[in-house]
Amino acid sequence: MTGGARPRWGGDEVPRPPDPPELYLAGNRARPEEVTLQPMSPPAVAILAAGHFDAYVLERVRAGESLDQARQVARQQWELYLPGGRPAPGHRYHRVLEAGRAVGWLWIGPSPLDREGAEWIFNLQIDEPEQGRGLGRLALALAEADARDHGASELGLNVFGHNEVALRLYESAGFQAASINMVKTLAEEP
Repeated sequence: MTGGARPRWGGDEVPRPPDPPELYLAGNRARPEEVTLQPMSPPAVAILAAGHFDAYVLERVRAGESLDQARQVARQQWELYLPGGRPAPGHRYHRVLEAGRAVGWLWIGPSPLDREGAEWIFNLQIDEPEQGRGLGRLALALAEADARDHGASELGLNVFGHNEVALRLYESAGFQAASINMVKTLAEEP
């Protein structure tokens, strides 16, 4: 965005700093004390989730599902985790803030694996211009604290195999593969 434009985040407007201070310039690392989570209101969650649906479907297609299959799975998951556009019980949406400025979002809640004391990161997204500054790692640390605050002794997540940047981040943060689904596309016989 340029000039006085204001980004919209889930229906709530977040003011853009007039001139980015030194902290926001590319290449500068985020400071842990300036990165926080802010709970999102139910209307903001509904708007964010609606906008994220198509992106999620496309990620599933990139992972090898047909478009119809990806839409069907995504609809089933949305009905389960976002009934009526509102978070299911125990699910929490947060904006990731840096010095009060929205730079991404986090969706965390009870593990879909039905494991006692387990929470799950359903989505962690840092805005593309903000990536590479350590915000994802700091947001993961905040997600761990949030999970502990909700009684968890374990935190899990799923990552698509083609998302190598996220895979490296999660592995470097101590996440380990619990199961791996692998796919090979078969060429037609000549």
